[in-house]
Amino acid sequence: MSTDLFKAKIFQKIHPQEFHRRFFSKKLRTDGREFNDFRTTKVTQDGIQVADGSSTVRLGKTTIVCGIRAEVCEPKLQTPGKGYLVPNVKLTPMCSNKFAPGPPGLLSQVVSDHIYRLFDESVFPLDQLLIEKGTAVWCLYADIVCLNYDGNIFDASIIALMLALKNGKYNTFKLDIIYYKLVVLPKVCFDETSGSVNRVKGEGSKVTLTTELFPSTFCLVEGSYLLTDPSMDEEDLADTFFFIVMDSSDNIVNMWKRGAGHITPDQTDIIYETAKKRKLQLEKL
Repeated sequence: MSTDLFKAKIFQKIHPQEFHRRFFSKKLRTDGREFNDFRTTKVTQDGIQVADGSSTVRLGKTTIVCGIRAEVCEPKLQTPGKGYLVPNVKLTPMCSNKFAPGPPGLLSQVVSDHIYRLFDESVFPLDQLLIEKGTAVWCLYADIVCLNYDGNIFDASIIALMLALKNGKYNTFKLDIIYYKLVVLPKVCFDETSGSVNRVKGEGSKVTLTTELFPSTFCLVEGSYLLTDPSMDEEDLADTFFFIVMDSSDNIVNMWKRGAGHITPDQTDIIYETAKKRKLQLEKL
């Protein structure tokens, strides 16, 4: 390592805000991106053989693995004809020293809850998971595990879950004495006498999405620098975050602002136009 590079890394460690500010003043970021550039996104499908649907997403250095497993369970009393989609985002010390071992931290819970509310009936109809009304439904557990954290967990998690739902394959797992093949849900029938769910011959039904979701995350540093797809270092400097999700028809299905900073109308226009460009990028994955 050269002396100049060593000095730069020491300066970044001691004075991170000033280090980034010197780049921002030149309309650049420390990784060479401009303010409205996204990091390279790479995806892999069906990489987990034991999962009923899986995907791996690499957003820059942030790496997410999503695996889906299905189980038969009882429906809620309020919704006897609908199943469940349960996302669970896991951020452990394995992916970054920012996170502690033990129960899910605040960020894990917030992202999991937001994804749960995002994949509502307009995106993922839960009635397709029905087996027997009031008695048995499918529950799809989506474990979203971060292997390496470098910012923007929200975008990476949504992309991974979308790909895992769309690219399920025929796998088998054992439930009591019965074998099922998922994410293409097997054809089953409910035996009222024994109260069991039994596999029958015939082609099962594949879970469907009524639309696709295309997320974009932005952050505001020092009230004036609007950054797209922030890295972990940039997130540490940010005082405001703005999340926007668009569907296949270019409609905004969700907007979420976190933080006390003020976003101007001009910045809102930039966010909207950048999100539309991001949607086109994600459609090509």
